[in-house]
Amino acid sequence: MLNKEDIWGTRVTEFFDYADEKEQLLWSYLFEKIIEVTPRSYKKQILPIIKKIGEKPFRKNLHEWLEIVILAKPKTAFYNDESGLEHERNYLLEYPNETIFARLIRALPFVANQNSIDLLSELIIETGKTRNTKTDKITGTASYKLSEQAIYALSDIENTEKISPITTLLSVQIQLQSLSLKKLIEKKLAQIAKKQKIEVIELLENHLPNYGLENGFLDGEIHSKINPEKIYAYQIQVIKNKVKLTWFDLHGKQLKTVPSALKKEFPNKIKKLKDTALEAQKTLTLQRERLEKSYFTQKTFVYSHWQKAYSNHGLLGTIIENLIWQVNIDNEWKTVWSSFGRFVDAQKKPIKTNDTTLIRVLHPITLQKNELEYWQNFIIQKDIKQPFEQIFRSTFKRENNEVEQSNRFEGVVLSQKKLRIFSKIQGWNYKWLTYPKMNRSFITFQFDYKINNSEKAQKLEIEFWVEALSDQPQNIKTNIIRLHQKTQPISFELLDAVIFSEIFRATQRIINVSSII
Repeated sequence: MLNKEDIWGTRVTEFFDYADEKEQLLWSYLFEKIIEVTPRSYKKQILPIIKKIGEKPFRKNLHEWLEIVILAKPKTAFYNDESGLEHERNYLLEYPNETIFARLIRALPFVANQNSIDLLSELIIETGKTRNTKTDKITGTASYKLSEQAIYALSDIENTEKISPITTLLSVQIQLQSLSLKKLIEKKLAQIAKKQKIEVIELLENHLPNYGLENGFLDGEIHSKINPEKIYAYQIQVIKNKVKLTWFDLHGKQLKTVPSALKKEFPNKIKKLKDTALEAQKTLTLQRERLEKSYFTQKTFVYSHWQKAYSNHGLLGTIIENLIWQVNIDNEWKTVWSSFGRFVDAQKKPIKTNDTTLIRVLHPITLQKNELEYWQNFIIQKDIKQPFEQIFRSTFKRENNEVEQSNRFEGVVLSQKKLRIFSKIQGWNYKWLTYPKMNRSFITFQFDYKINNSEKAQKLEIEFWVEALSDQPQNIKTNIIRLHQKTQPISFELLDAVIFSEIFRATQRIINVSSII
């Protein structure tokens, strides 16, 4: 049943040539059986065969085959059948080899180690790339199938102190370009979180990769083998919320770029360092955005979790100390600054906490004027660059007439072109207004939010109405703002001060970006 003509089939055939009779029979039986049964039945029907083969031999062979699939050079050809229809010949994995190999991947979690996790992640990234069908080594359905099965396999591996497939899944998700594969990872992470009886966000926080950084810093040296006197040093460091890779020569002089000699001698190592810095930056940006969105969900952290997942995290720890926090002491929220996981208040007095103390990101709307001015001066004096606009954040307070709707931003003229581009970037639907055919519409944007400390976040829809202008077809005029939840109107009175302020800040941003002035 094995196709012996593609690259993988050729390698497996060579393995069979050197295997003894027992091994040949067991592997042949495994190939036949693994196509017949679904992954749900693997523990009962496939695992016994793997144990007879031997867990180590099975893992060793599969690792070698994974390396072949990951590293093999693209090689495809096209041919016409008797009816004149064109077909593609994939020299890496043809049918049924692609199916057998994909099923073998799903069986790897039974015997997986850290090398298995690394190879699976490489396979997902390699086969998940955007590809040209005429030059791909794995094309179309075969490519997606391998990526998909590798994601399933990673999510099936048990997380232990020695191996962390969840951390790898998060890392892979950041690197992937395919939206469908990203969503598949989201789905699997949600299932893992449900199994562990925790929220997805907590799962992410517990397993966020630190990329080898300690206190936002990683350094090392590379010694040239060709010229032993040539030694170069590198640093990956978080500086003002940016992850930077810097190179130095033997005397500590900073170099403008990677030395060309190193590029030639260590191309893979150089690429890995660049990829690490790039991926760390993406992770930092993503977590920065999540922290900022916590204003809507009123997210609080237990101190023990906050310390482990944020303050002591090699990548995030540096930006955590650039934020102002609030800790709950005797049911009162005190504003503090974090320094190496310890808290100091406005009077520079240390604040005692325990493992269960609640912590949240400060929102300036909750401060009195004199408190706000103190912390603003604090940030200026220490020359702190915050990861997002916090202590100098624009705030908005509800006015008495803002109940069912608000006309606070009514009458501002916006450029339709700017608004359309901004809406597209944000993923919103905006249709061009033409007077009088289509002269009134609204922009809808959503947030996850919580009201009155409810357990689950809900979707809040904000409708920002706009009107066409008869004498300015390229422009529109703003109108009222309304709120909805599941198509039902919501009063502004139900929102707390933080959520109200954030909604109007987001609306103000639309105006700032799209205004004709």
